[in-house]
Amino acid sequence: MPTQGPLTWATLRVLRALLWRFHNADGGGRCFPSYERIAQAAKCARSSVAIAIQALEDAGILTWVNRIARIRRQEVDLFGRLASVWQVVRISNGYRFLDPLERQPGRKAISPKIELDTQNRI
Repeated sequence: MPTQGPLTWATLRVLRALLWRFHNADGGGRCFPSYERIAQAAKCARSSVAIAIQALEDAGILTWVNRIARIRRQEVDLFGRLASVWQVVRISNGYRFLDPLERQPGRKAISPKIELDTQNRI
């Protein structure tokens, strides 16, 4: 029985969903859907999306960026007074597509980075 190789049918469905449903070529290539939305568009499980994105990254087809934001929330301090506290939260992942032919042989895929949402949220 032939093997599917590193890119399974579920991985190809995830890639197709990212490219044709979520990728915004006119808006600078932004692509940041949730795993749940990708799974719904690709008709697969959320866990399959996580595996597929890792396989696509290993193949040099895409890389991802953690999108984070700083938010300010109110909480009670040790003295019972209300205080503002800044917290960094992950809001989503951003995906960027790569040309696998541009990678040099033996070179690893680009590692994930963090993109900071510069707007402070309250």
